[in-house]
Amino acid sequence: MAEGTHYHYRIQPTRGEMITHGPTTEEAEIVTQHFAYLQQLTEQEVVLAGLPTLGVMCPSILALTV
Repeated sequence: MAEGTHYHYRIQPTRGEMITHGPTTEEAEIVTQHFAYLQQLTEQEVVLAGLPTLGVMCPSILALTV
């Protein structure tokens, strides 16, 4: 990875039931679109890794991206 500024972010849904009961149809579509976007950024070497979490330490966090 090139020198420069690096960021990481976490995805934390505003609706907790998305994790405990599953996403709505609209939420599932948004997640699918976002995953495709992250795949493009990975191919462009902008994103090093984007992966789901196991939710052990904080069940409300869905993913971590570096």
